[in-house]
Amino acid sequence: MNVPCNTRLTWRLLFIFTLASGAARASVSDSLKSIVDAGKEDTVQVNNLIALSKSLFDSSTDDAFKYGKRAEELARKLNYPRGVAYALKNIGIGFYNQAKYVEALQNWQRSLEVFDSIGDKKGVANMYSNMGAIYYNQGDDAKALELYLQSLKISEDI
Repeated sequence: MNVPCNTRLTWRLLFIFTLASGAARASVSDSLKSIVDAGKEDTVQVNNLIALSKSLFDSSTDDAFKYGKRAEELARKLNYPRGVAYALKNIGIGFYNQAKYVEALQNWQRSLEVFDSIGDKKGVANMYSNMGAIYYNQGDDAKALELYLQSLKISEDI
């Protein structure tokens, strides 16, 4: 088979970028792990735990959950509701990625309540949209549309 030089080059570059992207994600996760391990218990640590949790969803779901739950616990201890909301959001994403929709919905509902209590409209809109995705995936188009429209209305307001 005679493959044009440009096609081979494109595939090689794609392969290299894929490897580099994976290495970069691993590097970010490793850096965040070292920061988290050395950090003190404050809101910065909560945000680092949330970022670490988010960075691990593609590579290690168990670790992503572990750091998300750790972020939630510390945020509650520090009375940092924004941290609680984002930690619950991340935990919900982990469940969603595993197609555990009941658990994802439970976490996103709790996250929604916290976002609402602190007046974070962007967070509320995001949770409505996320929950709409669950109902859409389950074939409940009417409920999905209702949630998407709630998200849209809030997004338009802000």
